[in-house]
Parts: sequence; C-alpha cells; structure tokens
Amino acid sequence: MMNIGKAKGKILDDAFLKLKNKPIFALELGNDSGYSSIRIARLLPEDGQLVSIDTNNKSIYLTKEITNLADVDKKCDIR
Repeated sequence: MMNIGKAKGKILDDAFLKLKNKPIFALELGNDSGYSSIRIARLLPEDGQLVSIDTNNKSIYLTKEITNLADVDKKCDIR
C-alpha cells in the first residue's frame, strides 16, 4: 500500500502553506488510500475544491470513504 506517511505529509503541508497565493483548487493525480487527499483538502479554504483522479476503482472507493470519515468530502471530487 502506497502512502506518503507523516514525514512526507508534513513536507506536503509545508509546501502548501508557503505559497504566497493560497490556492482554492488542487489537482491530485493518483490517490491510493486518500491520505494525501485529506491532507490537501483540509488546507483548502471552505470554498476550495480538490479533484483527485485515479484509474483504480478500489482506490477511488477507499478515497471517497476516507475523505467522508475525515469530513472533507464536500471539498473533494474523487474520480
């Protein structure tokens, strides 16, 4: 199972937070288990949107479930 984990997740968070112009839209290519999707979506503003694309139906299902449990699903469009 591929997962970015806590250490790489912090790198992702830090890179996002350093942006001068805070994005309201993010595109993720490949979501595996949804961990990075949650980390990205929680940093977006309330009107922000994450589009996460994967070719594996099991990954898509799992990401939809996990973003729902993390209560960021309203910001996520998982395809």
